[in-house]
Amino acid sequence: MTNDELVERVIGRMPYPTQVCKLDTTSEKSAIRFTWRGTRYRLSESGGVEEVQGAMLAGTDSAILLEALLR
Repeated sequence: MTNDELVERVIGRMPYPTQVCKLDTTSEKSAIRFTWRGTRYRLSESGGVEEVQGAMLAGTDSAILLEALLR
């Protein structure tokens, strides 16, 4: 899946898509980062979602739910 397809998936499947902001499609080749309702997430081309916490990625409860929503 390309980064453009990942963006389409986020915008098409997230509740309240107007609250998605700070989309970053350039820093990684096979993943995008975005902020939704104040929390930063990373979505990889494999469909995995992690919450961005500073320089670390975490498998939080909200990331697990978003991953199921975006599949």
